Amino acid sequence: GSYNTTTLLQIGGYSSWNTDVVAAIYSGANATKALQLIGTNGQTANMLEIYRDSLTPNLLTLAASGVLSLRAGLNTGTTVARVGGTIQQDTTPVSNSGTGETDLMTYSLPANTMGTDEDYLLLDFSGEFVAPTGNSHVRVYFGGTVIFDTTALAFTAGTWRFQAKVTRTSATDQVAVTTFSGDTTLVPVTGRTAAPAETMSGAIVIKVTGQGAASDEIFQTDSKIQWWPAAA
Repeated sequence: GSYNTTTLLQIGGYSSWNTDVVAAIYSGANATKALQLIGTNGQTANMLEIYRDSLTPNLLTLAASGVLSLRAGLNTGTTVARVGGTIQQDTTPVSNSGTGETDLMTYSLPANTMGTDEDYLLLDFSGEFVAPTGNSHVRVYFGGTVIFDTTALAFTAGTWRFQAKVTRTSATDQVAVTTFSGDTTLVPVTGRTAAPAETMSGAIVIKVTGQGAASDEIFQTDSKIQWWPAAA
């Protein structure tokens, strides 16, 4: 490629440069990667650190654990924001079948997703009761633990929603705090706390189930799960 006096490093063969570029990496074609970082087996040191200058603490860090941290502004202390986000989303409606307990939306959380104490998940599940002909019963599971149970109640047509925070407290313990939105006359205690004891090194099934007096009386229309790492 061609160089100019302000370019200190060029990797790749792109033929035109901006005059204010210190270093640039260009991919050879749309199907090629511009940059790939490969660590070593068992790596513990950070994979990537970006500094503004030699005096300002790192603005961005990618740890070997996969956690991405951004400095909160230009504070000179150690305050960083660790990045999380949505890991599952499902908006295809599913309903109960017959009179037995039916799995509605289900997600298998991969092993070691919550690999550090204080890592947590935010769960947001919603749906509706459609012309119930008898009692309806909705449960939310984290692994083998029911973290919210409406019990069998005479719900009328209307919407329901569960929001939960599940926090890892050890490799085999969690705390789940769940709230219910819907018919709060039938479900007056809208907040529940549970203590699942799932092994974090294995996959964990997260699901909502519905049980009605007939098919298609309980629908789940949305499932959203977010993962957030422990604070620094």
